[in-house]
Amino acid sequence: METLAALQSAPEARLIKHIDGTFLASPDMSVDRFRALTAHRSSRPDPVVVFSSAKDRILRLSSATHGGLDRLGSLTDPAILADRNVILVDLSDYPEGYVNHRVAFSAPRFLAELDDWKARPDRVGAALRVLTGE
Repeated sequence: METLAALQSAPEARLIKHIDGTFLASPDMSVDRFRALTAHRSSRPDPVVVFSSAKDRILRLSSATHGGLDRLGSLTDPAILADRNVILVDLSDYPEGYVNHRVAFSAPRFLAELDDWKARPDRVGAALRVLTGE
C-alpha cells in the first residue's frame, strides 16, 4: 500500500492503471494508516482484497506493541472498510497452526476449499478469480 501511494506522485503514476488488483494477506498495518493511504480512489487498484484472521497471533502481538491499534489483517467486520470498497475475506475459521499468520497461503482447509471460494457468484469469488488468473 505504501508503494502504491508513492507511485501516485512518482513519474511512474501511469503504471497504477495496469495493476488489476491488490491482495493483502495478513497485513500488519494500522487501519488508520490504510485509510490514509487509500483516501483517494485513484491510489488503489480494483479490487483491493484483505485476507484477515482475528486469530492471527502475530498481529495480536503487533497490536499490543503499537498501543492496541487495530491491525488491518485482524479485522472481521467488512463494514469498517465499506467506504473504501475493500473486500474483506475473514479466514478466522481456518486454522493454519499456532500463529495463524499465513492462513491464506497454508491453511489446509482453506486451500482445499479454494475452488469453492472462486466459484462464488459474489465479489469475493470474482476477486479470487482475478488473484488466480482465472
